[in-house]
Amino acid sequence: MFRLREFFANCRPHLYERVSAESLAVLRIAFGFLMAIDCWNERGLTVAEQRWGDIDQCHFPLFETIKPMPLKWMRILYYVMLGGESN
Repeated sequence: MFRLREFFANCRPHLYERVSAESLAVLRIAFGFLMAIDCWNERGLTVAEQRWGDIDQCHFPLFETIKPMPLKWMRILYYVMLGGESN
């Protein structure tokens, strides 16, 4: 039978072990790179006119009362998101 208390007691010594920060650095760099690609491609900055140009169409499923910002402000928001990923 699985005992949660024993599991945490066995894991506790491993939490205080010294490890190299290189793997974390590589993971953070890769994640930032993938998020930058995501901002341009998946989130729609490359097709912003088609996606956010019509303010009468709802773009938020299950939240029909929320209306998107105008195209100009959506572009600014995406550029701020992209800039925030590089930090």
